[in-house]
Amino acid sequence: MEQKYVAFISLFLDLFAFTLILPLFPKIFDFYASKKDDLTYNLLENSVDEYRKLIAHSTDRSLNSVLFGGLIGSLFSFLQFVSSTLIGAASDLYGRKPILLLAMVILIFVVAVN
Repeated sequence: MEQKYVAFISLFLDLFAFTLILPLFPKIFDFYASKKDDLTYNLLENSVDEYRKLIAHSTDRSLNSVLFGGLIGSLFSFLQFVSSTLIGAASDLYGRKPILLLAMVILIFVVAVN
């Protein structure tokens, strides 16, 4: 019975973490749109713009923010799928604790550098 609660709490926290960033999307998009030299954002924005033209045949660029949010959400899920399988395989090989500690150290380093 206790395992059901642990699984429920884990899934709840995972969904909460995924949806936590959604209200921040418009400000994030505005921030990166103001930076004209950001190559990654410009590449993704051009891709979304071409996709909008393909499916909507509209010149209204306000649809881009909705499509861009969908792209970022899908990209997050895809990268979570890829990284979780790699981290799972590494934890099977080296053990759970060393891999979790390594992942936390890498996360701390990335946050400190940025």
